[in-house]
Amino acid sequence: MRKQVYMRGFLAAVLVSGCLGFAALAETSIKPLSIKEIRYKDLSPQKKPEGNSFFFDSSKTPGLTLTVELSGDTVARATKYGFVTINSAKDDTGKELKKAPKGRSFRDNTTSFVEINRKMMYWRMNEREAPKDRIKVDLRLDLPSRSAKNITLVDGFLKLQTGQPVKVVTDDVRTKVGKTLQDPRLEKCGVQVKIISSKGGSGMFDFGPDDPSKAVGVQVSGKLDAIQELRLVDSSGDRLNTGSMSMGSDTSKTYFLESEDSLPQNTKLVITVVEGQEEVKIPFKFQDIPLP
Repeated sequence: MRKQVYMRGFLAAVLVSGCLGFAALAETSIKPLSIKEIRYKDLSPQKKPEGNSFFFDSSKTPGLTLTVELSGDTVARATKYGFVTINSAKDDTGKELKKAPKGRSFRDNTTSFVEINRKMMYWRMNEREAPKDRIKVDLRLDLPSRSAKNITLVDGFLKLQTGQPVKVVTDDVRTKVGKTLQDPRLEKCGVQVKIISSKGGSGMFDFGPDDPSKAVGVQVSGKLDAIQELRLVDSSGDRLNTGSMSMGSDTSKTYFLESEDSLPQNTKLVITVVEGQEEVKIPFKFQDIPLP
């Protein structure tokens, strides 16, 4: 693997060449986009409400967030990112800015893969479509010293999960209850899918929709990481407005896709799976980033 560091004003970017299995080398660039510092202190703390209620407000969580952008052919094939690791980060006073503690986000991109949603990442842009070959990733650090002017070093890596999304369509899915779907694309991805009754049980750990005529039950097992999306569409292929509930483990999970209204005739199940999954490690090293 070769790595070339170059500078753009105050911003350092890294050019990485990686190998996807036996695929040809593909170049990926990564550069800082913005930096945000949050300092917060509650001067009138209130008693926490009783019970299991939970409220998360990221605007009150102290820390430093460096948003970077990745681009290139490898990024265009990426379906997930994660396992963001900061090896070293320092400000110009010498303070070490270790990785921020867990719990700063509902989706922890430091310990797992996160689904890439480009439309959400670029929702502020006035573009007809989100860029296919770019993504944004937040690098979360501890607060710098109050006297610091620059971040002198941020060194680490992240991982991309790449592959080719394909759609597997099952016609009139409600007539397939009790059957395991047979499709070479599911088999190739190591995924088993069974259509189950959408009628919920009455046991302590049973769950399900109140009205089975409005829902489809799906039981999946195997390599669940290869499943990108489950959705219901009508006979014309238009997406039905449904909610989803799920329960299970890393190797087996049960989903119920439920609509507010009774499902139409010939409701179809569309399963998007990712073929040829590969993990790609993307190192980065930034220097002399001005603080806000």
